[in-house]
Amino acid sequence: MFSSARLTLPAGVGAGVAAVFLAPAARAQDVPDPVYAAQDAFEAPDVADPFLRPQRPELASVGVRLGSFTLRPSVELSAIGNSNVRLLSVDQGADIGLVVQPSATLTSDSGRYRLRAFATGTAVRYAGKATENVEQLFGGVRIDRPLGPTAAIRASIEGGRFIEDRAALFSPRDSRSPIAFERVLATVSGIATPGRFVIAPSIEVDRLAYHDNRRASLPTLLLEQRTRSFTRITPAVLAGYTLSADTAVYVGGEVNRRDFDVRRDIDRDSQGWRVYAGARFRPTPLTRVEFAAGYLKQEYRAPLRGPSVPYFRASLAWVPTGLTTLRFDIRRDSAETGTVLAGGAIRTRLRGEVTHELLRNLNLAARVEHARFSYSTLDRVDDRTSAGVDARYVASRRFDLFARADQVFVSTGDPAAALNEFSRTQLIVGLAWKL
Repeated sequence: MFSSARLTLPAGVGAGVAAVFLAPAARAQDVPDPVYAAQDAFEAPDVADPFLRPQRPELASVGVRLGSFTLRPSVELSAIGNSNVRLLSVDQGADIGLVVQPSATLTSDSGRYRLRAFATGTAVRYAGKATENVEQLFGGVRIDRPLGPTAAIRASIEGGRFIEDRAALFSPRDSRSPIAFERVLATVSGIATPGRFVIAPSIEVDRLAYHDNRRASLPTLLLEQRTRSFTRITPAVLAGYTLSADTAVYVGGEVNRRDFDVRRDIDRDSQGWRVYAGARFRPTPLTRVEFAAGYLKQEYRAPLRGPSVPYFRASLAWVPTGLTTLRFDIRRDSAETGTVLAGGAIRTRLRGEVTHELLRNLNLAARVEHARFSYSTLDRVDDRTSAGVDARYVASRRFDLFARADQVFVSTGDPAAALNEFSRTQLIVGLAWKL
């Protein structure tokens, strides 16, 4: 359905928090989608989305009622095995460890607003490589406020202290321990639907602050990371028209400004824009297709160069049976590289995922992703391919059993890199307690 028109809320934030857990906590300046990712402005809030699999009521966590709010705490305890912990040219041995992740979600729905909040932390302890022991803590809150039957406003903020995955494309290989950083992402958006039209303005502020480290090869030497810290401000607007209950067309545009904290001899601040047009439709009730294409440009001061290329994105969601969901998306846009002499890069990302309910309380998932970064200033291309499978057995309202396997392969065109290619296998098996 594309009629009526407020931004929707997901069924819960627990799945989003889980997606962040032990996936790459951040990919340098290519950080993963936040928990409160932008929602489609054409989706009606009171229409059941067949592409989101609801949890069975008899197996859903009960939570604790606090007035009009519901609190759902949980704790996950798991064992981890990593085939290539440090990703260095030497000492690439495997290791095992323990992972603890407490989390909590807070929800409230009323006629005046909808609220979702979450907080989660992760602690990893390896048996033989203490430098890889890490902790991270983050959370967020989002509020949707209707402004009558045809308008609404949304505000969200999330952030915390994160640990960068060593397998991130731009993560320094010679760091004594994984790089730590703080991120805060705040978004305010609105939507109005006069008749068949949809108008959705927004503004986003994204702040990344990296911490210096020490070199693994020479621990007395500082490995400066503050040069990667920057703030990005992005106002945008989207306008669409619903041709029918199943088809909508739209145009959109945005501008951005990226300001780095530290300036050396080269100024890496930039500004850019993106314009596009697209459509979204449902060929069948259980198939959703969306695509958009346009042009983007990111401008840097000489001698740096930024991308100036066609922009596109496309996605497909399909529910072939009542127990299986398939998703695929491809996107090309621009990103920062975190490299002083590089400027911006063209990022192309492909992702695919399939989920299947094998039994009433046993869910399986498989996913694959490939990301390529083509540097605008340097003659360099970096690639990162990852794949994984998940299984979760919902034993009761209180307990889940889960297992996960991830494989990642990274190839970098950096001529100075001591390790141009590497791979890593990671296995996780654990137990989750829910209230």
